[in-house]
Amino acid sequence: MLQAQQESPREVSAGLAEIIKCAAVGDAEFFAWLESQLDALRARESAAVAHAVQRFPELRAQMEAQDRQLQRAPSPLSFGSRLGGVIESLVGYGQYLHGETVGLGMWMATALGEDLGVQSPSSAARLRDVLVRAGLPTRLPRVAAARWLDLLPVDRTGPQGMLELVLLEDVARPQVRRVPPSAVLEALDKAGALSSG
Repeated sequence: MLQAQQESPREVSAGLAEIIKCAAVGDAEFFAWLESQLDALRARESAAVAHAVQRFPELRAQMEAQDRQLQRAPSPLSFGSRLGGVIESLVGYGQYLHGETVGLGMWMATALGEDLGVQSPSSAARLRDVLVRAGLPTRLPRVAAARWLDLLPVDRTGPQGMLELVLLEDVARPQVRRVPPSAVLEALDKAGALSSG
């Protein structure tokens, strides 16, 4: 990730998605560093890459250890990943790189968090800016609402099916929210991601 010189710009951006996700849920200082160093990372400048390659696995390992200790489920590290998995299923594997779907999942979770009043507009704008500057796709695929509903990870054990998603209150302040599918559809509609078919 970010080390091989033969990586395409698209592959570099996809690799950055996991680093952005980890910083967004776990380390405000590292996230601020990413904001200042994105251009250097995309250009694969050695000092920036060296710091990211050192800090990212340390932070991920810390968070995974906290997940085990605190028995957290879902993990904050699932921010964007569950929704990204839905997008992979909708469009089929191959249209996007994995990191690109994680980026789209973070984009979608940020829109949802802002709509629900969990994440402030200024915090949401920061995350969106980083995703854009990282070169990640931001346009969600247009798919029929029924197809989105079929694939959303709804907990069907309760009286009303809800999604358990990690949203951000702010950078490094994740929280798990139970969200009705209708709220997700509303956010998708605002994003132009619902087709009439």
